[in-house]
Amino acid sequence: MKYFIILILILFIVIILLQLTNNTEYFDNPNYNTEIHFLTFWRKNSIQEQNIVMDTIKKINNPLVRVIKKIKIKKQDIKKVFNNVRSGGKHSNNDIDIFIIEVPNIYKMHITHTHPNGEKVNDIMYNLKKAARGDYKNYNIAHGSFNIKETNDFLKEYFKLLGDFNNYEEVKTELNNSNLFWLYDRVTPNLFGKENGDIDLVVDSIPATCFTLRNIDVSNKYFIRVNNSKKLIDLQDFYSNYYPNKWLSNIKTKKLYLTKNNVKIPDLENHFMLGLYHMYIHKNGKQNDERITILKNMSSKLGYKNLDINILFGFINNNNYKIKKPLNKGVGFFIKELTGPAFIRNGKRIYNYKNNYYYLHKNKNVYDKDKYILSTLKHYNFTPKILYKNDTNLILQLEDVGEILIKTNPNILNNVYFKTQINYINTILKKKNIVHNDLTGHNITVKNNKLYLIDFEHSILNNAKDPRTVAPQSDGGKGTVYCQEFPKINNENTFVEYLKNNKCLYR
Repeated sequence: MKYFIILILILFIVIILLQLTNNTEYFDNPNYNTEIHFLTFWRKNSIQEQNIVMDTIKKINNPLVRVIKKIKIKKQDIKKVFNNVRSGGKHSNNDIDIFIIEVPNIYKMHITHTHPNGEKVNDIMYNLKKAARGDYKNYNIAHGSFNIKETNDFLKEYFKLLGDFNNYEEVKTELNNSNLFWLYDRVTPNLFGKENGDIDLVVDSIPATCFTLRNIDVSNKYFIRVNNSKKLIDLQDFYSNYYPNKWLSNIKTKKLYLTKNNVKIPDLENHFMLGLYHMYIHKNGKQNDERITILKNMSSKLGYKNLDINILFGFINNNNYKIKKPLNKGVGFFIKELTGPAFIRNGKRIYNYKNNYYYLHKNKNVYDKDKYILSTLKHYNFTPKILYKNDTNLILQLEDVGEILIKTNPNILNNVYFKTQINYINTILKKKNIVHNDLTGHNITVKNNKLYLIDFEHSILNNAKDPRTVAPQSDGGKGTVYCQEFPKINNENTFVEYLKNNKCLYR
């Protein structure tokens, strides 16, 4: 009896889950903050109502509210397309115009014809329908969808009416004829539709693109049908962090793109840099031979000698773009940012790529000081060596000098012959008139039992004053917030003991 009850409960849960699945409203995807709706103008000549709606959208002044496309339904198709859509003004007397509208998914209670006590409907669509009608009750003028289900009921039949795309030229034309920003970011635009795998597009709205490519299921990956075959579409939008948001926004707003063979691609510089970003950040420097050849050709046209991640870092730094981890966990991401708040305040971002460190400076004074100190100390073997420097783009590429102190296992620390090294480092710094001024467990590293100093942005040179606005602070007698130099060694026998006695080094 006990097992029978458990079985019944399991069946009940399965039934509930199946019902929930069947009732899924395709455009109601929480990953996206907009929805697609429609607004139908029933009158034969509806220019006045259409202009009122466009003026209302202009007054709303929200980039997430826009007409994606204006379509026309022939009178002989009205009954079929609106078969499942309830509207008191529905007729088949004349062809009708329809706005496909993108709006934020904001729902509020409003009094409607079917719910005189109020129902939750899309707030902006309610107001646009009201603007089109003049008097809300005048349903013979216009009808707009309030919720996702009604949108689905219309679009399912509309997409059936359109059928499959006949070829990829139709796909491109459809994209270009919608109020939609899209780019083919790959460096092989001649292969659009002929790729072995999927078609990759960067778009400003995934819901709007799904509509444009005749798909009700809102997703960044789905199949479109072209001439009786299926092709996978892979969409990335401005908020997926596939590329920096600001970068894509600049390409769109500054119109840094062009069209070749009906395919929208970025201009030469942005196309090349996006290609480098894809190659290094997402593919860890790997790319097929054809794309490498194309990238090298683009590099030559732009005046670069070869392909190098420092070219990308220079572009990223000059434009103040920020590299962030993609939201999609399936996307490759082979770089790590080590920038803390203090670095950002001093105009510096630090990235680790393939065990090299890339310092992208915004402040030339900090860059010059970092470069000067590292160059001055390079022969003494307790600072990272400069592998690459760019005085124009303010970039330093430094070698890996191990794990920072704060993350190093105490057993490893106790193998460090610290006394000789600390005395040596202090002697050289004094000789060169350099005070590190920020010695902490984050700015000291250990590699092969050897100590290294990193991050000299707070350093004092030639007895100059501390450039920081905040003076050293006491933390209640437990040690200062930071050490200007390595403290004096007393009776400590191990490095860990020394660190414990000098809290500023190990915080």
